[in-house]
Amino acid sequence: MAKILIFSHEFPPVQGGAGSVAESIANGLSESHDVTVVTRAINRSVHFKKFRLKEIKLFPLIFPLFYWRFLKKEFKTNNPDKIIINDIGAAITAAFFFSDNQKAKTYMFFHGNEYEAILSKSSLKKKILSHFYNKLINKCHALIFVSGFLKEKILLHLEERSGEKSKILYNSIDTKLFSSVEKNKVKSTINILTVCRVVEQKGLDNIVQILVKLKESKIDFEWKLIGSGYYLEHVKKQMSFLGLADHFVHIPHVSRDQLKFHYQKASLFLLLSEFEESFGLVYLEANACGIPVIGKNKGGVKEAIVNGISGFIVEDKTVAFEIIYKRTFDMIKQEDCIKHAAGFDSISYNTNLTKILLDL
Repeated sequence: MAKILIFSHEFPPVQGGAGSVAESIANGLSESHDVTVVTRAINRSVHFKKFRLKEIKLFPLIFPLFYWRFLKKEFKTNNPDKIIINDIGAAITAAFFFSDNQKAKTYMFFHGNEYEAILSKSSLKKKILSHFYNKLINKCHALIFVSGFLKEKILLHLEERSGEKSKILYNSIDTKLFSSVEKNKVKSTINILTVCRVVEQKGLDNIVQILVKLKESKIDFEWKLIGSGYYLEHVKKQMSFLGLADHFVHIPHVSRDQLKFHYQKASLFLLLSEFEESFGLVYLEANACGIPVIGKNKGGVKEAIVNGISGFIVEDKTVAFEIIYKRTFDMIKQEDCIKHAAGFDSISYNTNLTKILLDL
């Protein structure tokens, strides 16, 4: 049984992909290892029973110092065998304060915004940070990327030898939580679901334009948008101005245990993000609930979708419209969606992570 320290600035109930990954790692590894999670202190009503959660009170501008003051004691008393650095906040602390010995047993996760946040060197502050960050990368034991796309993107800015210790570990979904129900007969109304942060770059204007064409084509549809963000008022005004308000349902927030019911009721999941997404867990969540998906051929999204099997990878909104208008999505089999999503379950994830930690 190894002693593993997971260091993550972001951790549930804070919303965010990196925090969810940290929780998944902690739950999985704690089945057979002694796991401690170090994170920032917030008002938590959530209790984690499988592992120790140590919360550090921080002062925002100098938070690495507060983390390090605690970690020095933690390393002396518990001396972990392996250290997982899960996000940028944790990496900044490690970059400035970890010894070479501590870096040598560190496994660094990359979730997607590391280049923009640190490696782009667009300011003096970033140049200094990037210098120490690269030293951490060079000394750490392994680099773990959530997709092949992200690995290629980041390695372009690292030393060539970094590729030798780089691994791909796709994020997992909870297939016990996200499950399917038997599909009803094909309904005349097409229920389109989108789950995302409501920001301009998520491609929501493209979806609105698809809906306009569906209405013009006399197609009966409903668009349900789950999420919140600064672009919501724009979307609502567009839907009203274009006479689509009666076809639109917005829900600002849904708990994860309730989200599956919205997936299950949908005819398809549609998200045409303009971001170069690191991966695409929402597509897999929809698949796990037996729902076909449509995503844009960009970033890591194409690694989450098997074109023509679990959904469709499209180049633009015109192709997406044709798939919906012709109901091509009905050709996607529910069992194929579920089978595809099952390849990203927590058991597979924990097995692959353990192999990385054991250098198998």
